[in-house]
Amino acid sequence: MKSNNIFALDLGTTKFCFGNLKYNTPGCPPSIETISVNAGGMRRGMLTDFDKAKQSLLTLIDIAETEFNTNISKVVVGIAGSHLQSNIFKTKIPVQNQIVKESTLETLKHDAMKQKPSFHKENLHAIPLSYFLDDREPTNSPEGFSADFITGKFFRIEADKHYLNDVINLCNHCGLEVKNLYAEPYASACATLSEEEKKYGVMIADIGGGTTDGIIFHQGLPTRLFTINIGGMLMTHDLAIGLGIPFETAEHLKLSVGLDRTKLNQKISVNNLQDKETLISNEDLYMILFSRVLELSTLLKQHLDAHKLPLKSGLVLTGGGSDVQGLEQMMSYILKIPVRKTLPNPCKQLNIDTMDQKAFEQRQLASKYSTVSGMLILEQLMSLKKDPISKHGVLEKYFHNFVSWVKELS
Repeated sequence: MKSNNIFALDLGTTKFCFGNLKYNTPGCPPSIETISVNAGGMRRGMLTDFDKAKQSLLTLIDIAETEFNTNISKVVVGIAGSHLQSNIFKTKIPVQNQIVKESTLETLKHDAMKQKPSFHKENLHAIPLSYFLDDREPTNSPEGFSADFITGKFFRIEADKHYLNDVINLCNHCGLEVKNLYAEPYASACATLSEEEKKYGVMIADIGGGTTDGIIFHQGLPTRLFTINIGGMLMTHDLAIGLGIPFETAEHLKLSVGLDRTKLNQKISVNNLQDKETLISNEDLYMILFSRVLELSTLLKQHLDAHKLPLKSGLVLTGGGSDVQGLEQMMSYILKIPVRKTLPNPCKQLNIDTMDQKAFEQRQLASKYSTVSGMLILEQLMSLKKDPISKHGVLEKYFHNFVSWVKELS
């Protein structure tokens, strides 16, 4: 059962999930396996009870090791929550021998990560946006040019340093070594967005159980990261309280009826909190759910307005909370921009051809696995960057479309 695989861990508000990029027959594309359990000790995407979270994680490890038939010892972990912040800054270094090389850019990124973050923050990512050679116009490809100094403009993602320590300690207490930490909005974007969407401008909103985490891209690069404390669980809670029905029933109605205007005149028979049969008006369900979706849309619009640039690709929804019936149409109506829902699609994202898709695992991942899928892709690309002659020669073949992600990520 020994394994050198790196597993991705998503510590969500409602679920803890492991993802594993599995290599099958040599020369064939990889597949993604997932295992999840109910989360404990979490609120709005962050740890609130160490012991409950530890118990949930130990349960997940036990189930996953059995299902994956391997030991899990090393993980990359997603970081979410309102403590995540983004900003843009510049840093400058001298150019050794006056010729810009790949090593020059690595030194510049290293210097960017060392820059002092905000109070009580730790630098999580420093993503290059553009480079300036001495006093010349900016460029995205400075290698090979001559200069005395190079200045890098970076998109920096910061996280609460104490919270990062808490996440690492939780994993260590469960016997896991943390190899890397990834901002979850960035990982979700990796698993769902195309290069063309990023180029023409797009906002992605990953609606989880407790929060909606998102990031905005313009001209192919990230410009703004955000977290909104509204998620799918809050919508379900509104329905359960407003209609006086069990949480599980409210969740079912949210997904099956939701915001479908064609069903407004209908009623549905359910058991209430007293376990007595009662009729629920779909119009009442609609109005309760609409109020929360309107609030979420209004907060998303604030970030759109702050961006101040058109997003030709509109808004992309993912995450388990995006599975509300009729959500895309309603948010498009409110925001006046194109809105679509997407699933993590390794075949599409890795540009796997039709023949190879048949060899790929024939199981479409649910939208709630966008984050863990993105972390797996990013981690494997980082490994490929460090060790181009990988024992998995399939990496170079199937991951070439993601070169830009490797260049962006520190």
